[in-house]
Amino acid sequence: MTTHTATSTDTVESTRTTETDQRRGRSCEECDGPVLTDDRRGEVVCRDCGLVASETVLVDDRTRGDSDEGGRSVGAATTPRYHDRGLATVIGEADRDALGNTLSDRKRSQVRRLRTWNSRCLAKDGRERSLQFGLSEVDRMASALDRSEPVRETASVLFRRAHEAGVQRGRSLEATATAALYAATRSLELPTTIDDIDERSRVDSQSFVRAYRELVRELSLEVGPPDPTDHVAGLVSDLDADQAVRRRARALLETAKESEYHVGKHPSGLAAAAVYAAGLVEGVDLTQAEVGEAADVSAVTIRNHYSEMLDEWRSEL
Repeated sequence: MTTHTATSTDTVESTRTTETDQRRGRSCEECDGPVLTDDRRGEVVCRDCGLVASETVLVDDRTRGDSDEGGRSVGAATTPRYHDRGLATVIGEADRDALGNTLSDRKRSQVRRLRTWNSRCLAKDGRERSLQFGLSEVDRMASALDRSEPVRETASVLFRRAHEAGVQRGRSLEATATAALYAATRSLELPTTIDDIDERSRVDSQSFVRAYRELVRELSLEVGPPDPTDHVAGLVSDLDADQAVRRRARALLETAKESEYHVGKHPSGLAAAAVYAAGLVEGVDLTQAEVGEAADVSAVTIRNHYSEMLDEWRSEL
């Protein structure tokens, strides 16, 4: 199948309709059929024969701050990660002019004063300053935990909603920001534990857990219980074990979930027990001590669960 690279004009001005592509003279090279742009996949495909005419189309449908007379998007994309949604003007840190020349001492001092007043004027009152600080704490925690962009934006939206609902009253902003990040990670069904958050948070785990419960209740969030299978892939990777161990561990956990054995038990402990049990079934030499160290649980926890999980799995055979 032949593919062709899209030109820069097609990249910027790609549309969602077949009619627009046809008016540009775009047609399939194989059958002369009409072509259309698939925004989700970033491809230009023929509607009749399915030929992929281009796989490098960049469709940018993000919200923009303004648009020019031609209808093109201009300006930076807005984002909930900043209190002003990224629409403010920021004076850069480099003490150089537009030509790259170093500023004189007098100009450098002037720019520093302007930079200070610019940062002070970004928030007009105490409420906006608290929102600014809380969102910066969300971003700091997300960077420390290496969270993806969707998690960061979801956490920022949750913190905004909590801030508007007054959930942070009587609590530190750090606790509410940490709770928002934890809720965002859980709502996107990504593996995380309270211990992971606690290691990098500026507040103790008890404070942010209380804030998390209040956040879930006030915002009516539908967050399911943690799934132990989400921890298996990372644990197997840390142990450098075979993928057969990963598949067997997931099968053991699925059997445990069907019998509701997992209810009320720590997900990391169950995942560690499943990986250890999977190693026994697959003939992989894994000790309880090394599995427990990788999962940050005790060998006693593994010993208490793995035999029962094996019994449940064998009874289903």
